[in-house]
Amino acid sequence: MSTISPDHPPSSTDGEPTLRSLDPKTNTLQGYLDSKVSSLHKIMHGHDCRHRQFEAEVIN
Repeated sequence: MSTISPDHPPSSTDGEPTLRSLDPKTNTLQGYLDSKVSSLHKIMHGHDCRHRQFEAEVIN
């Protein structure tokens, strides 16, 4: 009797991707999303700084 270890899933026989084959794609997507989030953070930080500057000018 053979047991399946969750650490080593069986290779796909139905053409479905395996966890091992998805690793590079996952890493690529993670890098892409990290880049997008970083860009969005910079944009939002810039907007926040301009907003604070505007408020300071209006108050004074």
